[in-house]
Amino acid sequence: MGQQGNRATRFEDFYGMDGLIGQLRRGVNGAQSVHAYLFCGPQGAGKLSLAQICAQGMNCAAPLGQRPCGKCGPCQRYLHGTYPDHILIEGEKSIKVDDVRALIDRLSLRPYEGGRHTVIIQGADKMTPQAQNALLKTLEEPPGDAVLFLVAEKAASLLPTILSRVRLVRFSPLEEADCAQALRQLGVAADRADILARAAQGLVGKALALEGDEAYWALRERVLSALNALKGPQDVAAAFAFLKDDKGEAQRVMAVMEQLARDRMAGQAGLPGAPPGEIALPGSRLLAGVLEARRMLASNVTWQWTLETMFLKLTA
Repeated sequence: MGQQGNRATRFEDFYGMDGLIGQLRRGVNGAQSVHAYLFCGPQGAGKLSLAQICAQGMNCAAPLGQRPCGKCGPCQRYLHGTYPDHILIEGEKSIKVDDVRALIDRLSLRPYEGGRHTVIIQGADKMTPQAQNALLKTLEEPPGDAVLFLVAEKAASLLPTILSRVRLVRFSPLEEADCAQALRQLGVAADRADILARAAQGLVGKALALEGDEAYWALRERVLSALNALKGPQDVAAAFAFLKDDKGEAQRVMAVMEQLARDRMAGQAGLPGAPPGEIALPGSRLLAGVLEARRMLASNVTWQWTLETMFLKLTA
């Protein structure tokens, strides 16, 4: 299988990243290995998935050139989260010095399966300065053949001494066409893949999170119903009725409207590959309305007054 729960589990699941994928594949398959990486970029860009694939490949039992195979015993244990020599550290708010010291102690032990330790520090930019300093020697001289993958959104949050000891790999959003293709490969229906690639602005992980969020799709339908109900000023109250209970999702409503506006503008401009129009309103007018609505909400204007004011201007 090429994916697990719509998560990329193979190098082949990635599109638009050929240079990076080739570099990482060579490192896994016998080229001179780097002992410490920093995967850095926006949330949803594939950093964690690629770190997991690389870590899996480091102990894959398949011949060089075929790693990770996803079929051997070590690969299966990686995929099920039971490989004994893989260490995952996740920081919700912060990663403290005691977490790093516990990692160092564990790396001092011989690998259980006789291969190499692999470590992923998810949210590495949440390490405290003390934790980062404690990690320095391990990054410079990992015990045995240990390989560490630091995963972070912002490299600037890490100490220069950390950055000097890792290979920095930067991740960026994909082109929307590549993102949509990756989503289709991961089992997302073609019609949803195109919508999600635009909504997530090329971030596959963000798109996958939205794909499984039925509340998002229901909200999107309500937004479409509200906008398409606007034929004239007399329809403002009816349009607001579709969204009257979505005050708690205000920013999400605005994000959906913004994307619909941009799609409409692309269609009106006749751009190649423009998405099919889902609204009749002029895209530029809707985008201006979204910007004004966001300013009103930031000034604590009520939800009803904000939307009805925007809808009235859209029908003027």
